Amino acid sequence: MILLHGWPGYWFDYRRVIPLVSPQVRVVAPDFLGFGHSDIPSGDPVNAADQQVFAGDVLDLMDRLEIEQAVVVGHDIGSAVAPSLARIAPTRVRGLVLLNPTHPHIGAKRYTPAAQHESWYQHFHLLPLAETLIDGDEARVAAYLGHFYRHWAGEKVITDTELRAVVEMYSRPGAFGASIAWYRARAARRARAANIDEAPLGLPVIALWGDRDPMRPLDHKDGFELTFPAAVSKVLPGVGHFVPAEAPKAVADAIAALA
Repeated sequence: MILLHGWPGYWFDYRRVIPLVSPQVRVVAPDFLGFGHSDIPSGDPVNAADQQVFAGDVLDLMDRLEIEQAVVVGHDIGSAVAPSLARIAPTRVRGLVLLNPTHPHIGAKRYTPAAQHESWYQHFHLLPLAETLIDGDEARVAAYLGHFYRHWAGEKVITDTELRAVVEMYSRPGAFGASIAWYRARAARRARAANIDEAPLGLPVIALWGDRDPMRPLDHKDGFELTFPAAVSKVLPGVGHFVPAEAPKAVADAIAALA
């Protein structure tokens, strides 16, 4: 199986899932370009941090590791990249496990006052000011990322030790700026009217939705089945945005169901 992380994270998002599944299946948990231990990209964000580019990178990794087919798990950013991988290489993806996923039919719900109140950071990430204020400054990285880990988590909060590991990774010079290239790539794609293939995907999909996620509230799952007609959705009570860390057993069970 291949585990695709989100923001603000890296492969460490799956620290509680990997021990549950690694005895049964081969596990690959890569860092996207610009995240974790990977290189810091430069140039046009669309050419470095777009979801289709990330999907192509994952496919290249599968080729290098001689992985013919895998269950692909996607959280946050990964929930956009995983379907892109299934589109460009449908025979290589056995099924998807998507965690509080984005999808094309959220539509106008993104622009309600409540949704905009939560997504302010995405607009901030488009400004050079974001890097000027935060990049390379450990105290500011800790304050900024700490907000999201506290605000987005449900009943099972992320520990201080776990947050320190994330802050350490994101405090390296250039690391924070590299991570927000994802948001700049999405904005640039929209500005260029470069659409992503949104046709329905008929492969097996299990979607897990935390009912305490302020960034992806439960009404955002309406219309998910239009893109993923074979999907099974499960709501996780008391779980917020960080599904792999907050509900690792549910994620492991979903993987086992598709493996």
